[in-house]
Amino acid sequence: MKIAVIGCGSMGCYFGAKLSVKNEVVFIDTFQKTVDALNQNGITVIDNDTKQNYKADAFLSGKYKNPVDMVLLFVKSTQNMAALSQNAEMFNEHTIVMSLQNGFGNDREISRFVDSNNIIIGNTLINCVTQELGVVKKSGDGLTVIGSLVDNKKLALTGKLCLDQSGFKTEISDDIKRVVWHKIFVNSTLNPLTALFNCKIKVCYENKNIWYLIEAITKEAVEIAKLDGCEFDYEEVLEDIKNTIFNVGKGYTSMYQDVVNKRFTEIEKINGQIVNLAYKYNVSAPYNEFVLNAIKAIEKLY
Repeated sequence: MKIAVIGCGSMGCYFGAKLSVKNEVVFIDTFQKTVDALNQNGITVIDNDTKQNYKADAFLSGKYKNPVDMVLLFVKSTQNMAALSQNAEMFNEHTIVMSLQNGFGNDREISRFVDSNNIIIGNTLINCVTQELGVVKKSGDGLTVIGSLVDNKKLALTGKLCLDQSGFKTEISDDIKRVVWHKIFVNSTLNPLTALFNCKIKVCYENKNIWYLIEAITKEAVEIAKLDGCEFDYEEVLEDIKNTIFNVGKGYTSMYQDVVNKRFTEIEKINGQIVNLAYKYNVSAPYNEFVLNAIKAIEKLY
């Protein structure tokens, strides 16, 4: 397949590099320094004690004009509309778009550019950290779950085969909205709290005060998910968050990395959306509202 990866942060570089072994992959980014680094040095992936370099063909956003079979969207979800608009010439009626991004509503934005039957969304437990431009370290591994919100099983199978062939552990979900909520539970807790407390993921369980905040944020989110049509067991959700911490605990979240590097975060698409749903259903979500405002306050201090 001909694949375009839009967004060359740690996850975009990692997925694109692995996919490039079996596919023709082009990398799209908005920063000239990133494009130059990938073209000159390729992408180096560090996985435990191994280090492997992959050739990368990179282009500045909007400069690659050819249609592709699949687009992997790895920009911050707050940048979706700009990224899709700038690269609209890569889409035709057959182009598949896969989003493993954080947050709610990514599919609605993507559907402005391709038919809903061509959209794959999902969640991955893989965690990566950028060490320098074009050099990424995998700090956590796990399953990637994908699916179609319009129940296009053939499309989901195409996505799974593509990922499987490149060594990813992939499953198809028949209830991808539920998978998205699972991802929200993890991201609404670990992302903002590691950013606020300047810590690795594992500290979120080791520090009982931070874990208390995780319990409170999660309780609100589970109640709101039920109002939104997805019912979860609170204790099971906490156990999933705990398992995620144990699996990728040595790494750092994307929001932590954003705050450290004084970049704007996806907080509006994560806790901000939980708060919006709380208003919609006329319930309160004070802990989610707190982390939303705390991260936004940090951003205003850059």
